[in-house]
Amino acid sequence: LSGGDALVDVTGARTSVHCATAPDAVSGYYDNQRLKQPASQAGDRDARAALWARTEAWLDGDGA
Repeated sequence: LSGGDALVDVTGARTSVHCATAPDAVSGYYDNQRLKQPASQAGDRDARAALWARTEAWLDGDGA
């Protein structure tokens, strides 16, 4: 990665470690160790299904 917005490994892992270890962490979308409201697109079932299908195709080697 390049650019000023890239996180170093330790900083980038903090939220994942927090979600895995914090006794008060609940299921949801986290950013910088804080529970946040996801983007409105996350509620779009058709968009989620299309993303799922594209991801499966990519993982199977069928996607570009």
